[in-house]
Amino acid sequence: MQSRFALPGLLLLAAALATPALAEEHQERTAKVGTLSVVVENDYFAGTDQEYTNGFRLAYLRPKGQVNDVTAWLGRNILGVADQTKLYDGVAIGQNLFTPSDITQAAPQPGDHPYAGWLYIEAAAIADDNTHVETVTANLGIVGPLALGELVQNTFHQLIDSDIAQGWDNQLSNEPGLVLSYDRTWRPFKEQTRPWGFDVLPSAGFSVGNILTQANAGFTLRLGPDLHNDLGPPRIRPSLAGGGFIANNADRFNWYFHAGMQSRIVLRNIFLDGNTFRNSPRVNKRNVVHDFQIGAVMRWEDVRVSYSIVRRSKEFDTQKDPHTFAAITLTVRY
Repeated sequence: MQSRFALPGLLLLAAALATPALAEEHQERTAKVGTLSVVVENDYFAGTDQEYTNGFRLAYLRPKGQVNDVTAWLGRNILGVADQTKLYDGVAIGQNLFTPSDITQAAPQPGDHPYAGWLYIEAAAIADDNTHVETVTANLGIVGPLALGELVQNTFHQLIDSDIAQGWDNQLSNEPGLVLSYDRTWRPFKEQTRPWGFDVLPSAGFSVGNILTQANAGFTLRLGPDLHNDLGPPRIRPSLAGGGFIANNADRFNWYFHAGMQSRIVLRNIFLDGNTFRNSPRVNKRNVVHDFQIGAVMRWEDVRVSYSIVRRSKEFDTQKDPHTFAAITLTVRY
């Protein structure tokens, strides 16, 4: 299992050492560009196949300032930003998959994480006011067989010659879902001294809906040679939020290490509590959950890649161990 993390670490170390030779000063981009992000989160990279086992999210942000009327209204009336040039809006599609620890059993497994899939679309409005970033999102989707969790997991397992999950007949029933979320990230402190700089990005927010209802708070610490106003790599809810945009900076090549933690007070989690209006598999969830993450980001001009390891505390009483998974992101500005 250690070898899975050795190669990314060596590549990032080599990139760090090569920065002074590769970085070239150039003028800040002035063209308005959109941003496309792909996020994959999977516990395969940590040597497990259980609980939150896979997440995928494809997102597009329109060029800054080119927003629709709804985002402009949210900026003025909710986010307190009347200047439309400080706003982004975007859309995303994603899927999260959850399984018990033993996917080879076809019978129900009381006390273990229920099988569940969540397929959704997302609309987002983002206000970037230099000192802070506020994000409002609406997720609309479906939990249950219509989320295509069994098809996606077992097709992928066939491709990699892994065990086929036998228990998807026990998954949560079909239920439409809506989640409204608000997040705010501050930029209160930055220290930039060549060749190193660091900053701290506190964040807080909440989500309300039949899929997830929670309050969250945390921070991200970044360390690198050229820290600008992005917020780290994007992530999938309920994980520690990052930025879907790439900030302008002076260097063609850039990198930084990041670490962070997030604590959540969870009132509702359908993947643990079960369906809202019918009997379904469920476990006794824990109302306080913590995420810890560490990783690195590399950027070359308009392309950014990142690799993060996430350690999530136990989410339900009968869970044997905390859960570990990896997050890989690719962000392209064009």
